Amino acid sequence: MEFAEGRVSNVLGALFAPVDLYRRRVRLPSPPFMALSRVVEISGVPGTMKDATIRTEYDIPGHAWNALDGQASQLTLDPQGALVLAAWLGIDFESKGARAYRWVDADLTYCDRLPRVGERIDYEIHFGQSVVIGESRIVRGRCRAYVEGRITVDAPRMTIGFFTDEALEFPVNWVPRRTLRAQSLQNDRPRMWPARGSLERVDLLALSHGHLAEVFSRAVPADARNPSLRLPSAILQFVDRVAAMSTSGGVCGLGSIEAEWVVNPDHWAVRSHFKDDPIVAGPCMVEGAVQALHIYALAVGLHRGVSAGRFEPVVNSRVSIRFGAQVRARGQVLRYCVDIVDVQLRPDPSLVADVEIVDEGAVVGRIEGLGVRIVAETTNRTSGARNE
Repeated sequence: MEFAEGRVSNVLGALFAPVDLYRRRVRLPSPPFMALSRVVEISGVPGTMKDATIRTEYDIPGHAWNALDGQASQLTLDPQGALVLAAWLGIDFESKGARAYRWVDADLTYCDRLPRVGERIDYEIHFGQSVVIGESRIVRGRCRAYVEGRITVDAPRMTIGFFTDEALEFPVNWVPRRTLRAQSLQNDRPRMWPARGSLERVDLLALSHGHLAEVFSRAVPADARNPSLRLPSAILQFVDRVAAMSTSGGVCGLGSIEAEWVVNPDHWAVRSHFKDDPIVAGPCMVEGAVQALHIYALAVGLHRGVSAGRFEPVVNSRVSIRFGAQVRARGQVLRYCVDIVDVQLRPDPSLVADVEIVDEGAVVGRIEGLGVRIVAETTNRTSGARNE
């Protein structure tokens, strides 16, 4: 908490007292976004910004604010220890308040189910290489997250950067061209319920209560069979409206959804990330993309034939995340343009999508290979035990 909102010298020692005088420094997110309980181990050579490692832990509280029926959201898997490691290595002495931390990219694989309340997440974060490009410092590394000893997320490649205001105002295009995908043959597409074309805020709130038939159709399987297949509560929703939805749209003809979120400067996701330098957190935008996929899955009845189901990530499949610009909160509409690129009904119903995140007409982020699956709770538990 002191590192996030107070004086870094009270955490890392008197040597860091000059850093407290800078107009900004590297900080952790403030609550409720903070997902770090303790630093277990830290090693490296200060001043080098490479060949350094930090191990941290996060105890998911039993009353976790972002949990849905005991299942924590993907926000709990954010490797926030990277910020502590960068500060400990002395990035602020180099930046002198003139640079801001930003997440650039990551290639990651989900290896297991999402964590549950009461469980502990162990993170191992390593900085490998570090280079200076113009006035910016780029750090490349890797990260693993373990839940109760099981590898849950493996990110063999991630990049963070420290950028001047000028570099952030006119960013280098870090987002590469999207992967070309061939359109699927029509007869290869599984039969699905027709999706409703658009949804308003009142519909999304109804979905947070699990009222699927009320929002979509009586043809959608009964709500009582899958009480946990719903959107999270309003405080965690990063979708305010669905502008369009199609079961035959998208680059592959498998479906598409365009969702919107109004970026309010007073939203906790902005105010808590970070003190003195508020921007929309990258993990929150990824969470919004995931929620758009959840909405589409419910709209098309992907959960038919499943009882006691939960949304989980698609495992053992690479997800590529790239950000090309920061998102400042100005009350604007952020759009998630989602193309479904794969649909599977067995062994678990699942969707995989490519997502473009658009801020006032500019593509600021791209996620490729983002997947969600619907897993029966009994299968979920068995899977976790087998991985142990």
